[in-house]
Amino acid sequence: MVYKSVGSAVQDLAVAAMCVRRAGELSLGIILPITISPVAQRAHPCAGSSLTRPC
Repeated sequence: MVYKSVGSAVQDLAVAAMCVRRAGELSLGIILPITISPVAQRAHPCAGSSLTRPC
């Protein structure tokens, strides 16, 4: 299936949820073993800087 996004994240998520639900009802597709690991946040290069102008 090909889906052309119109740039609205809410609409894209709604369509994706409908597709996943319908595929499950029809026993189509497979669940992929994907794990999303958290990423450590890095400090902004200008954090703690005494610059008078924006970084």
